[in-house]
Amino acid sequence: MRVSYICIGLATALLGAATAAGQNVGPRIAYASNADGDYEIYTIQSDGTDPIQLTSNGDTDTAPAWSPDRTRIAFHSDRFGDGNIWIMDAEDADGDGNGDNLVQLTTDTAPDEEPRISPDGARIMFQSRRDTPGSYELYAMDIDGSNVVRLTTSAVADTSGGWSPDSSRIVWSAGNNIWVMDAIDGDGDGNGDNAELWLGGHVGAPRWSFDGSTLVYSNYDGDWDIYLMGPGGANVRPLTAGPADEWGDFSPNGRHVVYADNQGGSGAHNLYVIPTDGSAAATQITSDGTASPSVAWAPYVPRVAVGDATGPPGGSVVVPVTVTELRGWDVVGMALELVFDPAILTPSATDAVLLGDAFVDAAEWYVEYGETTPGILTIALAGVAASGPVDAGVLATVQFDVSASAGVGTQTPLALAVADLNEGSVPRALVDGSYSFFVMYGDVTGNGAVRPYDAGWILEFVASRLIDETIPLPIEYETPAWSTDHVPQDVAWEVADVYKGDDPATVPPDTITAMDAVTILQHVVGAVPDLPFSPPASAPAMLATTHRLVGSSASARPGTEIVVSLSAEGLHAGELRLDFDPRVLRLKGVSAGSAASTG
Repeated sequence: MRVSYICIGLATALLGAATAAGQNVGPRIAYASNADGDYEIYTIQSDGTDPIQLTSNGDTDTAPAWSPDRTRIAFHSDRFGDGNIWIMDAEDADGDGNGDNLVQLTTDTAPDEEPRISPDGARIMFQSRRDTPGSYELYAMDIDGSNVVRLTTSAVADTSGGWSPDSSRIVWSAGNNIWVMDAIDGDGDGNGDNAELWLGGHVGAPRWSFDGSTLVYSNYDGDWDIYLMGPGGANVRPLTAGPADEWGDFSPNGRHVVYADNQGGSGAHNLYVIPTDGSAAATQITSDGTASPSVAWAPYVPRVAVGDATGPPGGSVVVPVTVTELRGWDVVGMALELVFDPAILTPSATDAVLLGDAFVDAAEWYVEYGETTPGILTIALAGVAASGPVDAGVLATVQFDVSASAGVGTQTPLALAVADLNEGSVPRALVDGSYSFFVMYGDVTGNGAVRPYDAGWILEFVASRLIDETIPLPIEYETPAWSTDHVPQDVAWEVADVYKGDDPATVPPDTITAMDAVTILQHVVGAVPDLPFSPPASAPAMLATTHRLVGSSASARPGTEIVVSLSAEGLHAGELRLDFDPRVLRLKGVSAGSAASTG
């Protein structure tokens, strides 16, 4: 077991720092505002900064609801005369004041209002008067607007509330009471199954927290206030004291609530954010009195991901473990288990795990790691919450030594079996990665490019083999640009072997021939697009037998030079072997004749 004390310094800015308007305690909040004379959809930071308009027309757009990945927003609009449910991107990429990729989901002539997207992103709940013109009932449909199912059939108004965290149940308001039911109508009677009354009185607009432990709702006892309760109506308690507070929604971590204050019943709503533990007063985040009461806080779930990595067999590779969306969760302890193939990867003996750049101050965090079971690397981290990882960055890097016997071009998975944040109290999604065995074919010099110089080195290698003095290729003793270390001999030979038309019985290094050099030159001029190159079955192959070339020359006297000319008609590449008597002749040089190819 190794303990590493890592001091990185100030690695990343603390997102969500205090501002003049308030404190940024989570992602954006969606709401409607009639600042331009009619209600349009906006989003705003939770500290009241950076409002962005997402609809722009002369009609009424209200009741925004986020998709679980925060990429889409569903909302109500009467832009074609009827109130229907629409959905759009949560960003205005083209800057025209409208969310992109707008789609109409319902087309009924009766009002369809207050959409809520399920946490699994599969369905949308909404309230409608399509079957009962005088009263609202609840319906659900698939995210694309198909398969509409009625979920309530009653004599009182049934209005939208919220989904349970697992998307299996719905909480809603019926006749000023709070009810819970299954999100499906299994018996086909027009009502969700297993309905339960949770709270009576004059209450409405209930929403669940991310973990299902708490619900927020509006309570009327002479004026409207925001209340909290547990499942089944337990532990009811007030959160605000009016005089007109409505439509609360939780921050993603459940520690704050955003709500609309009706300014004493004047109809001029502003938005406020308040801690759920009552530790501080509410902070006002809008001030122009134009907000609509229905608000929605963007969801998020922290994600821990193993990055993909590439490298050569016999070298080493650094794998990043990244984290996103930890803002506001106050993480002080993490336990990770990274699963790998121990026959291929081995955690490096020194500093296998280092803290990354996700920390505000890594000097106040500690990391231990160890391969408790072959193929499972356990990583334990602990530190001060205020100095811990926020929002996004590299949580840690893991360095592995790669087996020299690993096959080039194959891949092995890297999986996160465990990622416990604060002993499991913080939700998270896990994303696995992979390690690929990568080499840059043809780049025997290791500069990150395949050029004629590499072909020259291959010819030098071939020539050295002919005199039984095999030279090393540069990437065997110098680290190539595409690796973290120089590569072993067998990998270097694989890099050089770019022509895959050899006799299948031939093994390295005999597979490295002048044809590999020619293939590199053809690659440089575009005749061979990709390396390695496997010729089609109909293409000429390398000669499998020795091609005998005979040359002759004569001299009238000793001490002079002779030139032996060899004809190689019909050959494009090969090694030529010239036998001579070294007691009589000494090799002075070799040059290509006039018949050499220039293409």
